[in-house]
Amino acid sequence: SRVSKRQLDNHPLMLLHICLWWRFLLITVHNPNLLNPGPLATRKNPLKFFHWNPNSVVAHNKARIFAIEALNITQNYDLICVRESALHKSTPDEFIHLEGYYPIRRDLPDGDSHGGVLIYHRESLAVRERPDLETHSNMLVCEITQSKENSSFCHLSQTS
Repeated sequence: SRVSKRQLDNHPLMLLHICLWWRFLLITVHNPNLLNPGPLATRKNPLKFFHWNPNSVVAHNKARIFAIEALNITQNYDLICVRESALHKSTPDEFIHLEGYYPIRRDLPDGDSHGGVLIYHRESLAVRERPDLETHSNMLVCEITQSKENSSFCHLSQTS
C-alpha cells in the first residue's frame, strides 16, 4: 500500500505515542506497588474510609444520602466523611440516618449555607470525639481505637 507524505511526517509522533502507551501499560500491569500501595497484610484491622464533598447531604430530597447508602452496600466503609454537609441544628440525626452508623457533626451557624462537616462511623467502631484538638468551628477530630495498641485519629475540616 502507498504511504502518504502526511503519514510519514507524523510517523515519529505516532512512534512516540505508541512507546509512551507501551511504557504506561508495562508500569500499570507489572508494577506491584500499584496493585498493593501499602502493607495492608501486616495490619490486622485496616480501616476503610470514604470522603466526599457533596455540597449538602440533604439537598434534592436526600439524594446524596441515598447515594452514600448505595455505594456503602458494595464497599462496606468503616468511616464516611462528608465535607460541606450544609447541616444546621434544626436537622435531626434521624433525617440523615444511615443504618449501622452513628453520625458526628459540626453544623453550620444559622444564616450560613456552605460548610459543615459530618463523620459517620460504624456502630461497632470505638470512636471518641476530640473537641480539645479542634481549632475552629468547621472542624471535627475523632480518635479511633481498634485495640489497646492501635489508636488512630481522623481529622475533617472545612475551611472558608
